[in-house]
Amino acid sequence: MSIGTVDKEQILFAQGSFGDYFYILKEGDLSLYINNKFIKNLKPGESFGELGIF
Repeated sequence: MSIGTVDKEQILFAQGSFGDYFYILKEGDLSLYINNKFIKNLKPGESFGELGIF
């Protein structure tokens, strides 16, 4: 496990690509978009990238 910092407006991975990591948001917020459509904001404690662990 490692802790990293992400810059505002940075894309962690693009739709359709295979993510290599599972993320848990420690602080701040993160916006999730699919097909350039806003889906939801993630808050601290929420996770994403679950397929990266398989």
